[in-house]
Amino acid sequence: MDAIVLAAGRGVRMGREMPKQFLRLAGKPLLVHVLEVFEAMEEVERVWVTALAGYEDEYRRLFRQYRLEKPELVPGGETRQWSVARALEAVRSPRVIVHEAVRPFIGAGFVRELLAWPDAAVVPTQPIPFTVAEGDAFMTAELNRARLHNVQLPQVFDTAVLREAHRRFREPGDATEDSLLVFRLGERVRFVPGREENIKITTPLDLQLAELIYRER
Repeated sequence: MDAIVLAAGRGVRMGREMPKQFLRLAGKPLLVHVLEVFEAMEEVERVWVTALAGYEDEYRRLFRQYRLEKPELVPGGETRQWSVARALEAVRSPRVIVHEAVRPFIGAGFVRELLAWPDAAVVPTQPIPFTVAEGDAFMTAELNRARLHNVQLPQVFDTAVLREAHRRFREPGDATEDSLLVFRLGERVRFVPGREENIKITTPLDLQLAELIYRER
């Protein structure tokens, strides 16, 4: 099976010069934490890493330093959605895993739980623990948080279904994750239990929290 790891972002909200996929957690780049999980899994044969232009040598240096044999670089697109579409062109397996370089707390056991589901789209989620409202300057609607889901990655898809979703909904290219495109296609998207610690590292505070999570594991 192939996996796609999204690692072409600039990480503007992190406020660092270095793209956040290269920032270190417990002394190791976030990207490497993710790649090592897939490197150790017999189920995963190839890992297509979307690359930020100008940093190709840095990705390859990390692959060599940490003796990672499965990753191969794919040029990232202008948006997250287009990065996935580019990587999909290289995927050879009938199912594909899509993950982000900045979600380091996955683990092989969690990934295998997702792979065990036969659905065309398998998405881990967590319940929303806080009140959510809709509006701009003023509240316009209240939302029932019991029916809301915090969508996580990794996600598992039938490759043909995901390719068709990207083909049909290429524009405007601003989908924030792939299960939305598959849902628009009319396919069922299976929700399965996610993990509370499976956080996405977006801001400096997230990185501090990740250090705490790492030390407590």
